[in-house]
Amino acid sequence: MTTNSNQTFHLIEQFSEQAPFAVWILDAHGLAVFANPKLQETLHSIHFMPEPLGLNLFHGPTAGELGLDDVCQRLLNGETIEETVESGGPQATNVDQVGFFSLHVVAYPLLAADDRVENYVIVINDVTPSRIAQEKLRRKMQDVKILQDAKSSRESRATELLAEINRLEKEIRTYGGKP
Repeated sequence: MTTNSNQTFHLIEQFSEQAPFAVWILDAHGLAVFANPKLQETLHSIHFMPEPLGLNLFHGPTAGELGLDDVCQRLLNGETIEETVESGGPQATNVDQVGFFSLHVVAYPLLAADDRVENYVIVINDVTPSRIAQEKLRRKMQDVKILQDAKSSRESRATELLAEINRLEKEIRTYGGKP
């Protein structure tokens, strides 16, 4: 290795160790050959405890447990993927459920010089806190709308009642009575 390749290797190593997102590198058969520290942290935060190195995402239950079945299948078809996967499926609203997670995933094949797949890269960003906040905001906005609709309905009813009171008072006065 030359100095330049050593520097490049050091930069890549430093990048992967300090990256704010999880990086998983699989071999051509789906076996995890690299995992940065953030991956372990991310997996633990969603209560997935197995050691990520040595797991096979293309065979076995791991991909399903992480909601990555479709991502892995599409990777095998040579696709580059960028999407959010959630434990409750797309557009999940069960964010209060124990074990809920939302992961933004970017995955792509790494090709050798002869265009055959050499490795797969999966980059994961745990967006669970943001997704939970979005869902709670949606619910609060829905509650506000219900209250606003109820307030509008009450105001409308109050206006109707006041009009009826005014009409009755006028009718009483018309016939010489006191309201």
